[in-house]
Amino acid sequence: MPESVADPIVVLEQRGLDVPDHVRLRITECADPDILRHWLARAITAPSAEAVFEGE
Repeated sequence: MPESVADPIVVLEQRGLDVPDHVRLRITECADPDILRHWLARAITAPSAEAVFEGE
């Protein structure tokens, strides 16, 4: 997995948030760098891992 794919997961984990398997799978299966960048930005302030995908 390229580093950029793991970035949102790393941010969520470093913030102490639980990252369920279904969230990990959705992030790691994404091949669109724009979506990954969007999720990374959301991961910085999201109250939960699932919140990264809110509104989608």
